[in-house]
Amino acid sequence: MNARFEVVHGNPGDEELAVVVALLTAAANSATAAPAPEPASNWARTAMRVTHAAGPGAWWRSGLPQP
Repeated sequence: MNARFEVVHGNPGDEELAVVVALLTAAANSATAAPAPEPASNWARTAMRVTHAAGPGAWWRSGLPQP
């Protein structure tokens, strides 16, 4: 890191400058972690859907657990 900074106001001591340099160095060296990808949604997967056969009682069977 070859960055320069200048104190334009105030009169910081050596310890205060050391803290600023340490924070700036740590910020420059920290790896920016990419956010974790969101899990894929299964709502559109046809394999996850149950298709009920049409016919007498189909509406009633669609709401019941299947054996």
